[in-house]
Amino acid sequence: MPPAPHGPTMRGMPKSAPSLFSSTVVPEISCVYAATIPLPFSLAEFVTAAQRFIDERLAPVWGVEARLRVRRKTRDGAWALVFVDTEDQASDDGWHDLTERGMPLAKVFLRVLSKETRETTAKKMFNRAFRDAVTLTATHEIAEMLVDPAVTLCVQRPGFGLYGLEVADPCEEDGFRIDGFQMTDFVYPSWYETFHTPGSTTFDECGKCHRPFQILRNGYASIYRKGRWRDHCGSKAKLKRFRKEDRRGHRTRQRKRAGGLKRSVTEWGTAAVTGTYRTESA
Repeated sequence: MPPAPHGPTMRGMPKSAPSLFSSTVVPEISCVYAATIPLPFSLAEFVTAAQRFIDERLAPVWGVEARLRVRRKTRDGAWALVFVDTEDQASDDGWHDLTERGMPLAKVFLRVLSKETRETTAKKMFNRAFRDAVTLTATHEIAEMLVDPAVTLCVQRPGFGLYGLEVADPCEEDGFRIDGFQMTDFVYPSWYETFHTPGSTTFDECGKCHRPFQILRNGYASIYRKGRWRDHCGSKAKLKRFRKEDRRGHRTRQRKRAGGLKRSVTEWGTAAVTGTYRTESA
């Protein structure tokens, strides 16, 4: 399938170019490797596959576009996806939530993913599992960055609260392959529309969600209710893993810091984790 036609890239716009949401600007996402942990694949080959992910899967559903480019460093006016070892390294190198020009920035933490993969995978399966974990995480970040670049959008579910517009979280850990690379599943706009009856339409790319606001067993959703953000997990097993994860640098942490909303009581490194879980039948 040929890629859809694209407009001018953000890199070529003047310094006074407008905001992140302009429909006339197709952003460049600079893909930068800046870690000591080796990438378990060719970055150029992954970028080619991830471009197909955007053009053929994400764009028809969410109406977003981007041009991925392999770069040695972030570029003026471009968005960025950087592969680093840890959040501490990202902070030391000046990569926080935005680029120097205030553009969206996503980070993939290779040392964290390597550690998590070794703890959950047999040694002989490590290389393949680590590769899948990195590409799944990278496309997860790309999808959510394109749908909500400023990490500010929410959807109201009457009686339940505000759901952060994080399109890969409810089906996290599920995915499909493009050119041999594992890509993330993501929910459709219909997932946020309560008027759909179960099984009446498609709710996610892999077809695993069967009704609005369904959180899969390995997924979660950040919900603002009664004055604070809470992370609702799809199963007890997911909640247990979630409590152990180093969440520093994740988009959900950015959302909880934004504006006048109160920060979640879930804190990394303490025993006071108050996330909840819901089964698939909830």
